[in-house]
Amino acid sequence: MLTLDGWWYGDGEEGIHRACGGGRAVCPHVPDIASGSQLDVQRYLDGVPDDALLVFLHLHI
Repeated sequence: MLTLDGWWYGDGEEGIHRACGGGRAVCPHVPDIASGSQLDVQRYLDGVPDDALLVFLHLHI
């Protein structure tokens, strides 16, 4: 999931900030979601503005 503030969360993984590709160990930014858990992701989605566009992508690499 990509948050409105540029955090990328893989399935159950901790976030990576768009400006700090090296992971949380080197990122000074505060994450949008505490962890990549489904419950935390759902809480985040419940709080996005009503006019936000949600897009589902399923990628195979």
